[in-house]
Amino acid sequence: MLPVAVPIGILLGWLRRGRIENLARLDGRALGLVVAALLVRLGLERAPGAATSPALLVAAEVVLYGGIFGAVAMHRHLRGAWLVGAGGACNLLAIALHGGRMPVWTAVAGRVAAAARAELQAGTLLAHVAMARPQGLGWLGDVISLPAPLPAQVLSVGDLVLICGVVVFVASAMAMRPAGVSDRQASGA
Repeated sequence: MLPVAVPIGILLGWLRRGRIENLARLDGRALGLVVAALLVRLGLERAPGAATSPALLVAAEVVLYGGIFGAVAMHRHLRGAWLVGAGGACNLLAIALHGGRMPVWTAVAGRVAAAARAELQAGTLLAHVAMARPQGLGWLGDVISLPAPLPAQVLSVGDLVLICGVVVFVASAMAMRPAGVSDRQASGA
């Protein structure tokens, strides 16, 4: 669902008379930080023994979310940035509390592909672990099943907050005005 957030943000930004060119004015280091963190995470996940090492799995997630939090800090002045950070924090907490894997409530996993469901039940998924029922902070895990006709997917509260944050962030970034330019000047009036 996260890839859908960017086009929705662009549409909302456009409806608010924002300019897509403004996205190019964002600090490119923030995107580089997230991409680098994602690459490090992928490398850690594929390291020998990663599947059996909760510490390595948690480290991989901390690196990824550290990159996200760094990008949020770089753009903290834009609306939506803190929502992205809050959603990421919820996800990271759920993952850290479950040995480096995002817990998935088995009762809502019914709509996901049968193969993924079988792997979840067998415990062979690297990034996810089955949860019979949410306990404690288990509600931060993947406990929300999207209704049909939406794609069969299970999301967490953190995912929803993060997705909303990305939509708001992109729309806000498109509405940025160059320093010293009034709204009237920016609209060409």
